Amino acid sequence: MQRMYRALTGHTNHRWAFPLFLVAVFVEAVIFMPAGTLLTIFCLEQPKKSLRYALGATIASVLGGILAYWLGSLLLCYIGTSFINHLSPHGTLSRLMCLYQEHGGCAIFIASLTPFPYKLLTLSAGFCHIAFLPFVLSAIMGRSIRFFGIALFANRFGAQVQQLLRGYFNYIAAALTAIFIASCYILH
Repeated sequence: MQRMYRALTGHTNHRWAFPLFLVAVFVEAVIFMPAGTLLTIFCLEQPKKSLRYALGATIASVLGGILAYWLGSLLLCYIGTSFINHLSPHGTLSRLMCLYQEHGGCAIFIASLTPFPYKLLTLSAGFCHIAFLPFVLSAIMGRSIRFFGIALFANRFGAQVQQLLRGYFNYIAAALTAIFIASCYILH
């Protein structure tokens, strides 16, 4: 794990790093790509550029979300719910549809703030035919708050966090994995 972290941090100064970062954040809305993690690494390695990274991540993520919304509204009508259910086990789609019917844009805003898989949010919003303008505005607000929060945190505490990660990365990764597994177990 620590080798992977060092490999990622070593490439943040490359001249193609920022454009490739934007592509990765864009496709996060359609396929799984940990945009928050990538943004954190970039912001920790180059804190002076963190606001630029946050703005780029927000724009790329919202544009990727619009693409996924479009795919959800057009293509999934032909594929059906089996594809979405494959992406979201245990009735997550049904819960999302209920949330969308009750809360619309607020549900999108709240889910945009969380580490909830953005691809599932955007695909299902299109599939459920959520109004487009509230979808886009909610995604812009939610992703902006999330990404600029990460950038500001990394800018403010970057040196301390970097030092902590370099010294204890494997322990932190193991603890977060254990917390994730325990929370999945508890939620089931």
